[in-house]
This record gives sequence, C-alpha cells and structure tokens, in this order.
Amino acid sequence: MFLRTVTDTFTALNKSKSKIITATAIPLLISTFIGLVTDQSESVFAMFIGMFVTTALTAIISIQVHKILILGEDSVPTYGTMKWGLVESWYFGHTLLMYAICYGLYRVGVHLGPLALVAAVLLAIIGARAFMAFPAIAVGKGVSFKYGVEVTQGHTVYMLLVSFVFPIIVSISLIPLLLLPIPFLDSLYAYVISIISVGMLSIAYRIIVEGK
Repeated sequence: MFLRTVTDTFTALNKSKSKIITATAIPLLISTFIGLVTDQSESVFAMFIGMFVTTALTAIISIQVHKILILGEDSVPTYGTMKWGLVESWYFGHTLLMYAICYGLYRVGVHLGPLALVAAVLLAIIGARAFMAFPAIAVGKGVSFKYGVEVTQGHTVYMLLVSFVFPIIVSISLIPLLLLPIPFLDSLYAYVISIISVGMLSIAYRIIVEGK
C-alpha cells in the first residue's frame, strides 16, 4: 500500500507537473521575495510577519496541489488563484494550530527529560493520522484533525511513512543539491519537498477515503 502510494504520487505529479508549476508559480515567487526581504531585515517583527505571510502562501500552494491531484486539473485555474476564502482560512488555521501544538509540546518536553521522547513518539503517531484532515479541507470539507484520526484508523504505520518517514528521506537525499551555485536554490528545495509531501497526502487520501 505504501509503495503504491509512492509510485502513484510521482506518477500523478509527473502527469500534472505543468499545471502544478503554473498554478503555484505566483505564490512561490511572492514567498521567495518575502524571504529575501526578511532575511536582510534585523527586525524581529518583520521576520514574524514574513513567516506569517509565507505560511499563508504555502497554504495556498498546498490547497491547489491537493485539488489538482484529488479533483483533477480543471478544479484549479491555469495560473492558480490568490483568492482567500473559507477553505484557505480553515486550512491556514489548522496549520497554525499544528505549529502551536508542536511548539507547546516542545516547551513542555524540555522539562520532561527522558519522557520527552515518549511524548514525541505519541505526537508523531497522532499527528501523522491527523494530517489527513488537510487534503479533506483542501477539497472543501469542513473537518478538523479529529476527522483525520478517525478515517486513518488501522493505518497508523502507513500514515507515519507517508507523513514523516518518506518526506524526511527525500529531504535528506536532496540535500547535496543545495551545494550547487544556483540562485534561490534553497527556496526551490523547500518547494519541491513541499510538493512531494502534499502529493503523498493527496494520494493517501484518494486511497483511504475515496478507495481509489
């Protein structure tokens, strides 16, 4: 099932690569520009605002990729959309909630000593399954992390592989490319990893939820 997910993900991404590139180009360029500006700024406030806006742009990119792979290429305009609606707000809100939970548990974990590892494992298990809420939200379902946990019952190991293990392996394998003297390579690297990770979740959603 996992190997099928990997194969189907790269097949789907390759098939829709032109649509994905054109649909996500604008938010990617804006995000890259914001990164350049905030990197040169010494203002903590500017960095915070930059991270906030970049996260919102990443949500837009992720939503459009989810739609393309789950609903089909016709579900997204040729050059994507920067329109901000209920879906984007709900997706973005869950992204911020995920960050807040991780940060909160990190702060608590500092005081737990060896138990921090146990807490991290439990968080990974629950989080991997909860992530299934993201593709569902992207295609218009008003669900929460609880939905992700419920629909992935019995697929814990599978979701750990999809959500964490495979993206980490891909990230590590592509690190040598960062040594190439190519402008904005770090932004491109993050973009590619993000697209592959989102693609894996999209295909997992199709397999588990839609039974395809």
